[in-house]
Amino acid sequence: GGGHKITGVWALGLDIIESNRDLCLDFEYEHNSTGESNEFPSSGKYSGWFHLNSDDDLSKVKSPEKDVDLKFIKNSEGYHNVEGSGSNVYGFYSITGTLSADGVITMCRKFEEK
Repeated sequence: GGGHKITGVWALGLDIIESNRDLCLDFEYEHNSTGESNEFPSSGKYSGWFHLNSDDDLSKVKSPEKDVDLKFIKNSEGYHNVEGSGSNVYGFYSITGTLSADGVITMCRKFEEK
C-alpha cells in the first residue's frame, strides 16, 4: 500500500521544542496502511526511524521504530493533536504533540521509568 509518510521533529520536553529548536531531532514514519483510506492524517500503526544524539553528542544515531501507534485528533483550532505510544531499544514511551495545518508534526516523547 502507498503508506503516508510523516516527518517532523521531536524532543524529550515541550520546553525544549519551544525554547531551542536546535535541540529538536527529526523523525520519519510511514503509515502501515492496509486499507484504501487516503485520509490524512491516518491514525494507526506507523513504522520508521528517528534521530537520537549519540553519546558524544557530535553525531546523530538513527533509531529504528516499529509498532508506533499514533492517533490524530482534530481540535477546535483547526489542526490536530497527536497522541500515541511506541517502544524501541530504550523502552516504552508515550507521545504527545501537534500536527500543524501545514502538515508539520512536533512531538514529545516521554519514556516510562523502568
